[in-house]
Amino acid sequence: MDPHVRLNEKDLIAMLPSDGAPVPSDGSATTGDRSLADFGYDSIAMADLMSQIELRYKVKLPDPLLGELLHVSITRATEMINQHIAAPAR
Repeated sequence: MDPHVRLNEKDLIAMLPSDGAPVPSDGSATTGDRSLADFGYDSIAMADLMSQIELRYKVKLPDPLLGELLHVSITRATEMINQHIAAPAR
């Protein structure tokens, strides 16, 4: 994996399952400040999102990250995921 490859907020939002919860707008100034739980996503949606990220970026995300991603801002969730994506390249 290229060590410079990173997930951005727009890609994270695009990977979210669209069944049930409203998809956050990647153009909104406040979207990055809200958590995925604020948009109605649950642990099942997070497990799906994590699976997609693991496949796309060829990285294993730790299970405890699932719960954390739900309750932090989308901006912070993106940063946390990128820490794991970059870790193997170190």
